[in-house]
Amino acid sequence: MPRSHINQIIVNLIGTARLVLVLLFVLAMLVFVWGMVKFIFAASNPEQLKKAKGILWWGIIGMFVLASVFGIVVALQTYFGIGAPRIPIPQFGPGGSIITMPSVPIPCPLHCLCNPPNPPSCPPT
Repeated sequence: MPRSHINQIIVNLIGTARLVLVLLFVLAMLVFVWGMVKFIFAASNPEQLKKAKGILWWGIIGMFVLASVFGIVVALQTYFGIGAPRIPIPQFGPGGSIITMPSVPIPCPLHCLCNPPNPPSCPPT
């Protein structure tokens, strides 16, 4: 299997992992908000307050752990020079018409792996 295919598989796996982490973070945030709602409505019941505080803490712990894992993934991605695909952001003009749709390249210092077939500065495969 050529190196460019392996790199593309790694890039796809990292992109998928980042998406899953973001979705889990949103879920942890929803748990936190649900805990806040329960906390507000359980103001007079000490037993319900205790349960609501537990939900709040699990939401906070989940967000902290997921933010830490996301940071580690980004740090490793930067260290190894492997970029995940980026979604191009359209730029809008007057009246909401799209002016440009920039093509965002995959950043990769290991350009020999990212840009086949062999740029001039890369050794032959």
